[in-house]
Formats: sequence, structure tokens, C-alpha cells
Amino acid sequence: MAVHSVSSCEVVSNEIIEDIIGEIDADLEFQPRAFSPVFCALKAAVNAVVAACRDAGPVDEVIAAQRTHVVAAGSTCEKAFGLFVENMLSASAT
Repeated sequence: MAVHSVSSCEVVSNEIIEDIIGEIDADLEFQPRAFSPVFCALKAAVNAVVAACRDAGPVDEVIAAQRTHVVAAGSTCEKAFGLFVENMLSASAT
């Protein structure tokens, strides 16, 4: 399922997105119809946040805006995004 290319708009690899989803719901990867929308929404949200960090943008505002987008993809996506943000903020604090 993983693709190894990362474009300039896609800062975070597909493998990392898949790992984050797997931490929340390990069985979702085996349900392609359910996995795809969660993957796409999470990937867009995560890349937006990382781009804001990289470009010294308004990270808190971007996180808040992306939270509203991932909610539409369901609770797994919302939890996965929360886990990503928590880990990112924890890593940046050290």
C-alpha cells in the first residue's frame, strides 16, 4: 500500500501516515473502503501542519483548522490527527 515518493506538497511519507492510523485502528488497513478516506484526510491535515511548522506559519491556527477537516473523516481520523499533533508538539518541546 505504501508509496515511496514524496512531493514538495507532501512532506510526510505515506508510511508514517499509515503507521499513525495503525496505532489508532490496526484493522482499518485491511478495509480499503474505510481506510482510503481516513488516509487521504489525515495525510492532507498532517502535511498542512508540517508545512506551517517548516514555513514558520501560524501552526496553532493550522492545527485548529485541520481538526475541523479531519472530523468529517470520522473518529479514527480525528484520533490519529490528535496523536500526530501530540507527538509533534512533544518532539518540538525537547
